[in-house]
Amino acid sequence: MAAYAQAMLNRLYNSWVYGAFLMSLVLVVLSPIFTPAWNLIQLLTFFSLLIYIFHQYEEHADVRFRIFVNKILADGGEALTKASVFWINVIYVWVFLAVVNLAVYCLAPGWAVAAAYILLVNALAHIGQAFVMRPPNPDVCTYIIFLVPLAIWLLFSSWPCA
Repeated sequence: MAAYAQAMLNRLYNSWVYGAFLMSLVLVVLSPIFTPAWNLIQLLTFFSLLIYIFHQYEEHADVRFRIFVNKILADGGEALTKASVFWINVIYVWVFLAVVNLAVYCLAPGWAVAAAYILLVNALAHIGQAFVMRPPNPDVCTYIIFLVPLAIWLLFSSWPCA
């Protein structure tokens, strides 16, 4: 049983980004069904997770980011494993943004500031790294085109509510 569970986890570690990307597209398509009564802050917070997942596809498909980090920051060693990449993204991004979405919907719209901050802090770290180190970075495009504008829009839309 333990070998089967490990095999399932290994499949998940190898393929999570592809399933997540497809599910985010499904949620975008279905969003008119369950979001019509939502206000702008709720919508922006919800789409922050979906757009972040789109970004993760750019970043992690073909394990590009893991290879990049291990090559540049660990001199070819294994600083990031497939398992660590999976858990970092699931816990620190998906779970965090899911909780923020619930807080915005159930408690107060000001919680959306937390979603804006995680997008901006992560974007600034990756864009700053690309600017300073200048090697090809596998994830800068979606930050610049989608995540930074969304984070700024979310921040300014939710700021008076915070």
